[in-house]
Amino acid sequence: MRLKKIVSSLLLVIISAAWGGSFVAQTKGGNIVGPFSFGFLRFFVAGIAILPLINLIDKKSTITQVKVTRRKKDLVSGGLLCGVFLAGTSAFQQLGLAMGTSSGKAGFLTSCNVIFVALIGLLFNEKVRANVWLGVGITVFGLYFLCINGDFNVMLSDLLVLICSVMNAARIIAVDRYMNKTDTAKLACVQFFSASAILAVLAALFEIDSLSSWWHTVNQSTVWLSVLYAGVIAGAFAFTVQIVAQKNVNATVSSILMSTESVFSVIAGCLIMHEVLTFREIIGCVAIFIAIIVAQLPSKDKKTAAKSY
Repeated sequence: MRLKKIVSSLLLVIISAAWGGSFVAQTKGGNIVGPFSFGFLRFFVAGIAILPLINLIDKKSTITQVKVTRRKKDLVSGGLLCGVFLAGTSAFQQLGLAMGTSSGKAGFLTSCNVIFVALIGLLFNEKVRANVWLGVGITVFGLYFLCINGDFNVMLSDLLVLICSVMNAARIIAVDRYMNKTDTAKLACVQFFSASAILAVLAALFEIDSLSSWWHTVNQSTVWLSVLYAGVIAGAFAFTVQIVAQKNVNATVSSILMSTESVFSVIAGCLIMHEVLTFREIIGCVAIFIAIIVAQLPSKDKKTAAKSY
């Protein structure tokens, strides 16, 4: 049992590294085809890649008692809602990366969703624990160093990535509301395809002048390597491994291990994109990482400790 926990923990770190590396893939691919086109391709590929895994993931479903008609209704409505938030997350994130936010900084800004999940939870009368409020305070401190320069100006690209983090927090809450009402993998599949469809419309409106020229741009090895990495490895594969590994690891430990995604985004940015963070940005990154860990520590109150936000 102990060995199973160790292996599962290592798997969670590995997929966190995959997620961290996806920021580099998004930057490289998105800069060539455009933010909306890349998101459309990425989630379309992820949707196709997860199709063969549906039976594997959902074969031990714990919601078989739910009426089939109700499950289908929740699958469609939940998948579409999650897809809308996923499309928004991708669009704002890709725009921020395209406008100049480094992949390393974007990783930490996106990780703020842990804090935003708690704040959005207030709208649903969820109790926010004291350590989460402490995390919010530390996050604000970190954002000051990470995003605000000496002239008290905020880069628009950083603001867009922060909006992406809010959208992702909303998606996490939506997934949490629907994941126990229908099959998890099918919900993810509908989410991927609906997000892909939304981003395809945006790409058609803002990025595609003609299909031939667009396909000529897309049909490059760098683009497809980035799409396959983000869609298959950091998408369908990571999603599947996460579900399997989390069954053997404490929920708090799992969330903390997966928070290392932001650290891996900086490492990948430095090694592949040759990005260098300023001393001020490093302080901001460290503060946000501490805030994420603090916000996810278990509470002494068993009732609130069981809450994810």
